[in-house]
This record gives sequence, structure tokens and C-alpha cells, in this order.
Amino acid sequence: APPSSQPGQFAPPLPNQFPQLMGSTPPITNQPKVTPDTIPSVVEVLAMEKERWVSNEYLTGSRTPPPGTLIPCPIKDTGNASPRFIRSSLYTLPTSADIIKESKLITGLIIQPLANDPDNAKLPLVDNGASGPIRCKRCKAYMNPFNSFTGGGANFVCIFCGISNEVPNTYFQYCDASGQRMDAADRSELSKGSYEQTVTKDYMRHQREGDPPAIVLVLDISVRSYNVGLEGFISSHIADLLERLPRDEDTEECPLEIGLVVYDTQAYYFNLSTPLPLIYVITDSADPYLPEPAGSLVPVSQAMTSIKGVLDRFPVLFPQRRNGGCLGVGVRAGLSMLNEMRRVGKLLVFQAEIPELSGPGQLKRRTDNFFKPQSSFYDKLSADCQRAGVSVDLFLLPSAYTDVFTLGQLCHATGGQLHYHYNFSASKPASYSRLLTDLQDSLSTPLGFDAVMRVRTSPGISADQYQGAVRLSGSEVQLAGVDANKTVAVVLRYDDKLKEGSLVYVQVALLYTNLRGERRLRLHNLALCTSSHYEDVYLSADLDAMVHLLARLNLRGFIEEPIESVSDRMRQQVAHILAVYRRHCNPASNMGQLILPSPLKLLPCYSNCILKLPVTPPPTGLPNSPDMRAHSFYRLQVTIVTHYTEYPTDNQGYYEFH
Repeated sequence: APPSSQPGQFAPPLPNQFPQLMGSTPPITNQPKVTPDTIPSVVEVLAMEKERWVSNEYLTGSRTPPPGTLIPCPIKDTGNASPRFIRSSLYTLPTSADIIKESKLITGLIIQPLANDPDNAKLPLVDNGASGPIRCKRCKAYMNPFNSFTGGGANFVCIFCGISNEVPNTYFQYCDASGQRMDAADRSELSKGSYEQTVTKDYMRHQREGDPPAIVLVLDISVRSYNVGLEGFISSHIADLLERLPRDEDTEECPLEIGLVVYDTQAYYFNLSTPLPLIYVITDSADPYLPEPAGSLVPVSQAMTSIKGVLDRFPVLFPQRRNGGCLGVGVRAGLSMLNEMRRVGKLLVFQAEIPELSGPGQLKRRTDNFFKPQSSFYDKLSADCQRAGVSVDLFLLPSAYTDVFTLGQLCHATGGQLHYHYNFSASKPASYSRLLTDLQDSLSTPLGFDAVMRVRTSPGISADQYQGAVRLSGSEVQLAGVDANKTVAVVLRYDDKLKEGSLVYVQVALLYTNLRGERRLRLHNLALCTSSHYEDVYLSADLDAMVHLLARLNLRGFIEEPIESVSDRMRQQVAHILAVYRRHCNPASNMGQLILPSPLKLLPCYSNCILKLPVTPPPTGLPNSPDMRAHSFYRLQVTIVTHYTEYPTDNQGYYEFH
């Protein structure tokens, strides 16, 4: 990798722009004024970064800061996880928490465990047969490139807890004179930062072994749903949408199965396996159940025609429509279907307006307290879905206030995605196109089901906070569903002082079910350097991860506090970060100059742009939609790193940081 650039110096800031940096020093009047040509330009910085990496390959084993997320650059796994999977805010950690406390730098990780590889490269698959994954007997960490072997290869020492483990006879291999296994280069778990591992039946959770996951369409059949043309829209595109589902890499077929549930104040199931689909009407809205599992889930090829046939007959099947749909009934019915079939999967739920009808999950229109859930119903329902390994993608199509903040809990806690299409109508080309794009993305994105993630760290640091569409169970992160575009932010905490020059290790283990219904273990391993020198720490910073963490940690403040409080807090933190850099790394510089570490020279610009994200209150005089802000709040909780530098807004425009 190319060498790190040195910190740059820029012209002085505008008066009082960074008062924390200026202290009590009298203003310097003979300095030139700040002009657009003398301050860091995002466009120019990105162009320079692209030029720097255009002919270089990033080697992950170099343990240096990677290229930015918007920089096209080939990445080669040489023993450390790719930044596409794990991106650290600092690649050289301070040896003491005192440095973090003084500088106010954020120490954390952005984890995107199922990220797509632009080169479509598959992770290597490790299969240890009936013995399963090789693990430490004490801390349960998995085999990785950083473990050392002793006794000529008979034992391995865990880098996370330091205990010596006996190597199984089937895994034994002699070591060379340097202590490395003779077959290290041929084994992915000993030479790659990221790899996948087959597991034994002990790792199965909800589904029967070999049963593929399922996707269930859950449709609101209210008056508004009919009037906006939702049924005709789905019928017209169902074949194309199902054709976009991810396919098995070996067979080129989609092994998923498809089901259909519709609802108003009661639930309706369908047997899709018969030439003329049968319909089951369930009047028990409190506890809908599937009376006959046979035919409820069918292969994709059959679903393309059978679901379209059912949707085309809706005017005959449901001649009388109700105003409003009882969302709680629909979600419970879809969950009940998957539970009866012992399947994990995903619900694609469509709701046309606020669920005001009497029944499970009934909500009221309100005029204040928009960012507090009306009830605990949807949080409890999402917990039921999560325990069953079922994620929820919710498509809201209202023409008025619909309490997105309360309904969004269904998606947030299950690893699903919330889609908000205000004033949708199939007769409007723009809204038609938006919904079609969202559906295509929802169905085509590679995903894993019934996932559990664990972050392990070497002594001295530990995972302190998790930010994302997750539910914690002890030290495990429960993810009913996780796709290639979902991220989890982890803030690290210092438990002890680190040794100068030592390495800090992180292992992210994701256990999930793939498209074929097979349990897989995906492992990402990362080694970070340590230093007690401020300059080493600052020059190892990753701007994208730092901005991502800064935004994530302030998201709740945007909806719970006055924007002025959050704005002041963020600007003071950024100013403090830069002031500490000046104090320790360039103390002789002129106080009239803004001294910026090279990796963070765009931090002031990006931090100000965070304040323009759609989750924040709009300027005085502009429309203030609580639903749109709530939608942005949930999306930003899980979005990938690049979306904080180029984030699509609710009206499909862009808030570009440059």
C-alpha cells in the first residue's frame, strides 16, 4: 500500500468558526481571507485519493488505513478482513484510554458481514467434516490467522484468551522452524482474514435441516389499497420480482419458497398448489393460525403464476372492502404460517394507511410525542418474529400521518427494511417507479436468515455499544435477517492499558442460514496496531468510519433533543479533536491556521453535513413531517458507510456531502 500522506496546513478559518481552537489568542488581522480555493474541497480531496489508489492494490495485511468507501480500488485479503466487511475508525489504537478521553476520537467498528464484493469473489469455504469448526475451549473463539501453534503443531494458543488448546488428530499438521504450520498457506482459516465455515447439526436453530427459507407476501386489502392500485401493481410485476430473487451459486436456481397472506380485520390464507387456489378465512384476529399447511408455500416457478391468478381474482373474492387494515393481524398471520411450517424467512408487508381499526396493533392519530411508540405491541411482535428467525420488510403507502416511528419497530428489531411511500398511486409514474425499485432491491439483495453475531476482542478492549437493527441477548447480537446492505456499528471500550507496539485482535462471527437452508458460519478477523504517540493515532484514522459513528451516536438526539443542542455537541467534539491534534502534533504552528490531520481534513465539512440529513428538523418555514423524519431515522440506523457521504433522501434526491 502507498505510504500515508503527511498532515496538511490550510488557511485560517473564518472569525469564530472554530472558537475552541482559537482560545484567548487575539485575532490575526494580517492573514489572508478564507476563499473557496484555500479550504479543503471534498471534490478535490476525493480526486486526489482516487489518483493515489488508481494503480495500487490495498493489501489488508498491511494494517494501514484503507482507501475511502467511494474510492474504487482492488482489495486483496492477506490475513486481515477487507474494509468492505469491517472498517475501523482507527487502525492504530492508543495504548491508553486517556488519549481517547482527551482527544474525543471515536473508537469503533462498522461491520457489514454479508457485504457484496464488486469483483463477485466468493469467500473460501472451510469444511472440517463431522468435527465442525475448530474453537478455543475457553472463550469459544474460532480458528484464525493470528493463533500460534506449539508442541510441533499439537496445540494452538488462542489470541483472545491466551489458553493452549489441543489440536484434534484430524486437524494436526507439523510446524516449520518458524513455528508456522506447513499447510498454513493452503488453509483459508490460517491465511485469510475472512472465510466461511460449514457447521454441524448442533448449530441449527428453528428450521429443519435442508428446508429452504421462505418469503411471504402480506397484503392489505383495504379500500385505500384497492384505490391506489396496489393489487394490480403486484399482479403486473410478480413474475419479474420473483425472477430477481437471489439464486444458488451452484445450481443457478432460487431454492426459496413463496407464500401469500392478505388481511383486513381478519386473515386469509391460500393453498397455492392447486389449479384453483383454495382460500382459508381466519376470523380469530387475536391468534390467527394456518389450518392446512400443505400448499401454503410453493416454489418460485409455481408462485409466479399462482399468486398472479389469486390477485387477479381479488375483485371477485373481496367485493366489499373495509376502510383500513389491521396490521397486527397480517403480521401475526404471516409469522404463524412460517412457524407452522418450521421455516425461517422474511415477510414483505404492505400497509396502505395507519392501522386504526379495532384489533391487534390499533393506533390513533396524534398531534404530539411523534417519536415515542404509542404502545409496546409492535415491539413485542418484532421480538416474536426475531425469536422465530423471521425478518419484516414493511412498505407503507399512506396519504396522511401513519405513525412511522411506532410501526418501524417491526423492521428495526428484526433486521428488515422500512419503506415509506407517501401518497403512493400506481397511476403516478414517479411513485410507481419508486415502489418498483424498492421492491426489486428488497428481493434481489443477497441475504441471510436467523442470524446470530458475536464480536470477540483480545484483552484490553471490548465491545461496549451496538448501533443498528439488532436485539441483544447477553453478548450475542440477534439478527432475524441480515442482507448485504446492512451494517452494525460497534463502539469499543478500554478495559485496560494496551502494550506499546502490540496488536489488538477482533473476530466477528456470524452464524446464519443461507438460501439452501444450510447453516453457515462467516468469520471476519482483524488485527489493529497500537501506539502511545498522538500522531500515529491520528494518521491512522478512517474518515468514513469516524463520520459514520459520529452520526450513529447522535441519531437519537436528532429526534429527542433540540437540534441546537446536538449541533453544538457535535461541533464541539470535532473542534476538540482538531485542537488536541494541534496541541500534540504541531504545537509550533500559527494559531491563525487551521491544522488538520490528513485523514480527517474533511471531518468539519462532513460533520456539518450530518446536520442536513433528513432525520433532522427542517429549517423554519419548510414542511416538517414526523413520518419522513422517523423513516430516515430507521434507515440511517442500518445504512452502509457510503450512504453517509451520499445519502438518498425520502424524495429520491440527494444530500451530497460534497
